[in-house]
Amino acid sequence: MSAYSVGRVLALLSLVWSVRHLFLALGMQDLAASRLILVWALAWGVVAVYLWLGRGVVPVSVAVLVMSATDLFLLGLWADYAIMLIVWLALALMTAPHRPRDQLVVAKVLLSTVYAFAALSKLQPSWLMGDNLHKLAASRPQSAWLEPFLVQPWLSVAAAAVVVTELWLAIGLWFRRTRLLTAGVGVLLHLGLTILATHGGMLGLLHLVALNGGLVLIYPAFWQPLMPAGQSERPIRAEGAGRAG
Repeated sequence: MSAYSVGRVLALLSLVWSVRHLFLALGMQDLAASRLILVWALAWGVVAVYLWLGRGVVPVSVAVLVMSATDLFLLGLWADYAIMLIVWLALALMTAPHRPRDQLVVAKVLLSTVYAFAALSKLQPSWLMGDNLHKLAASRPQSAWLEPFLVQPWLSVAAAAVVVTELWLAIGLWFRRTRLLTAGVGVLLHLGLTILATHGGMLGLLHLVALNGGLVLIYPAFWQPLMPAGQSERPIRAEGAGRAG
């Protein structure tokens, strides 16, 4: 198994998700519910180990999808972009278990789609005028020092800069000449978001780590060589032919 793979990215996200459930369980007053969530956290941890080792890719991917759906329904995480990122990566693994090339392509397209959608969704007055950005800074104690700087016209400039940056991230990683610079900008953006936008204690921090970290972990996919589309399947076919003979 390659040192870098979509499976290992999903493994790291599943591990963060496991730790998030652990802190969720520790904060519960109901002992029975706490034990249930602890078992759930352990299940996510086991899945992470199997994904990292590349064992049972298809059944483990299905398990991730089932567990993600359970979180969506029972924990009400419908608006949780981190769990949706996990779902899409699991789908890539499940549908192309022996085609790492296709998995990488899906991961890259997914990343660009996330950035493009994030930028396009901000093309509305409340964001471009800086209202959302100002509310975000005002509601986060660690971002309070930014408030004196968030005045017009700089507030609108900052809001527009975020949109332009996200659009560039959707495109720049695809080109060799701009890839490294774009990745550096993306890392700084996600590091800043994780620090400045976090709220809700450890649960909120782990959510942002899963989301922002998950997106950054896909960056190396743009440096991975894309092997010919059936190369990884040849050993399997050869092995089957040997047994038939």
